[in-house]
Amino acid sequence: MDEYTHYLEQFGEYGEVVEVNYPIITVVGLPSVTVNEIVAFETGDKGQVIALNQDSVHVLLFSQTRLKTKTKVSRTNSRLATPVGKELLGQTINPFGYPLSGKKTKPDTEEMRPIDIPPEGIARRIKITKNLATGTALVDIMLPIGKGQRQLILGDRKTGKSAFALNTIRNQITEGTITIYAAIGKKVVDIKQIEEFMIQGDRKDRMLIIATTASDSPGMI
Repeated sequence: MDEYTHYLEQFGEYGEVVEVNYPIITVVGLPSVTVNEIVAFETGDKGQVIALNQDSVHVLLFSQTRLKTKTKVSRTNSRLATPVGKELLGQTINPFGYPLSGKKTKPDTEEMRPIDIPPEGIARRIKITKNLATGTALVDIMLPIGKGQRQLILGDRKTGKSAFALNTIRNQITEGTITIYAAIGKKVVDIKQIEEFMIQGDRKDRMLIIATTASDSPGMI
């Protein structure tokens, strides 16, 4: 309610929920809202505008709250952003920077960066000149990966994709690389196993886990 009131006083606009098809919320009002803008509900929940219609907007809800019609919402004039910094190393956080367990306050970081940003053009990208050693000899010899490129790992369930990724992380940490593991819609037990891997071998000062669980809202996932 405090955030809703703050933004209402700042921008002088509010809307009302007229339809709920969880996790998509239909809102009327908010004449100046834009696509991808974050909105704040009076219940304390947040969402992201995903579509603009002539008389309404569609909002993707980030929480599991079953909102009721006539719930008020205000715009924030902000976009999705995530905290960045060395203060996050060794922690397991959700996409908004809140720890998944233990204390529920965000770690103190000096910088927030927007999630949706235009990529650099080809001419401004740094040339890839170093090899990314995975620690798996067959891959490093037959299919060497450049440090800075993207690489897709394909395979059926239980064929060792995660084990290969963790082995790559283990090898890169020994070379001084900071690594980030993104777990999307995973079981809690699977996330715990990744946390145990991070704790082992003094990897906490070189690794960060960003995760959503299978029980999180579709918007968060």
